[in-house]
Amino acid sequence: MAITMQGAWTVTVKSKNASFDQRFVVSRPGNPDIIVNGVAGNSVFVTAPQWSVNVQSRSARTALD
Repeated sequence: MAITMQGAWTVTVKSKNASFDQRFVVSRPGNPDIIVNGVAGNSVFVTAPQWSVNVQSRSARTALD
């Protein structure tokens, strides 16, 4: 489930406790998605009137596309 945001934010991976792949995807209308691997310390600055962030994960057997 995506979380809708507004304005300027820095989104950072604080920690990762799972053994499987994780990432987050930032979507902004009219722009390509920003995909950030779920590695502690990875971050992205996002600014847009309205945008969304969605955390994604897969089991150890299936890689993220």
